[in-house]
Amino acid sequence: MRLVIPYTLRRFADFTKFGGGRVVLSPYDLESLVIEGLRVQPKITINSWSDLSESSEAGDTCRNPVYVSRELIECSAMAGFSHLEHGVAVVRVSGNYRVITRDEVFAGATLATDSRPGAFVVAVYDGSRTHVVLASYEDYAVYRDAYEAKPVKCSLGFRIATCVFSDGRSLIIRGGDAFEAGFPAEAVANTPRGPLLRSGEWLLYADEEDLKPLLKSRARFAGFIHGLPAFREGGKLKILESGALVDYVDVEGNASAWDLVVEDSGETLRVIDLRREEILRVPKDPEASCWATKHGVLCCRKLWCGLVDSGEAAVDLEISSGNTYSLIIHASTPLKVRHEGGEVVCSNDCEITEDEASTLRERGFSIALEHLLSTMEAEVVLKPPRIEVFSYYRNDVRE
Repeated sequence: MRLVIPYTLRRFADFTKFGGGRVVLSPYDLESLVIEGLRVQPKITINSWSDLSESSEAGDTCRNPVYVSRELIECSAMAGFSHLEHGVAVVRVSGNYRVITRDEVFAGATLATDSRPGAFVVAVYDGSRTHVVLASYEDYAVYRDAYEAKPVKCSLGFRIATCVFSDGRSLIIRGGDAFEAGFPAEAVANTPRGPLLRSGEWLLYADEEDLKPLLKSRARFAGFIHGLPAFREGGKLKILESGALVDYVDVEGNASAWDLVVEDSGETLRVIDLRREEILRVPKDPEASCWATKHGVLCCRKLWCGLVDSGEAAVDLEISSGNTYSLIIHASTPLKVRHEGGEVVCSNDCEITEDEASTLRERGFSIALEHLLSTMEAEVVLKPPRIEVFSYYRNDVRE
């Protein structure tokens, strides 16, 4: 029996050894993979997800640990970013906050933070100045004495962070640099054109010397197409071009773009190329999530991830019989096979053997084949060989 999976995998990774719940793509850099539920993350990117060492974790005596470094673990942190080299922990002590980094500690009574999978920003006011710390899996930066007023709100976007202060001004942080802006700014994305921000209902570009309001919109940032920022608004994916949001393609569900447009509607994965033509449409399980990245279409299901391409992958099932029955699975894509006797992960070829099954009886194997995007069920039946008994009399027997 042959089953067909309606896509192929260019690359695949299994992060089961790390534990945790599921893998998600960091919206901060659209590159790092974050394992939810893991106290300290290994450094995983789409471009380098092989040969990973297992992370170390604190014991059960540590209720809510944040790793500031390999040697320093804060067990009572209320917020933070765990990292074995450059973590950040926020602790509340006697009504004040302490922001702890590997090199120094900032203390104050006023605090603002924001976090996304893969990034964390915190601003703390010490009574005269505000200090800001931005951490991601790539690095962390400390901006001492960043501003004189109290922080009100911080935000994170694609490779950019902002903090708004009580006087209505903002600090914009991108690419290791920080500059002030004379308006309250929410982070959207660091683009080739410069920092893209939102202030109230306005989208605008701003840098140290220039401010360019573009248009009023609450559209959600979705990635890039031809280097232009892409946004999801209603049932449309739009690109920001010449100061306007221009319709690009119709989409449903979650949509993201990096030249390719990836539409994840929960039960269907759809991919559109730069010609605006559909190049892939496959059914999927809602627990699998897919995104557009500069490396291609990334999909993750629980602790499995892969780069998905168009095409087909074959799964061949056959039963062999000797003294016992065996189900042999030939797979060109990784599978998790569930059967009556348990579960096995199958890559390339694997075999399920039943030692107690008699080959003189009909035998059926009912299995579920879980691949990256969904699950298939199959039943393979082998009938026993037909045994015929003939009787006859010999006429040439002499007395």
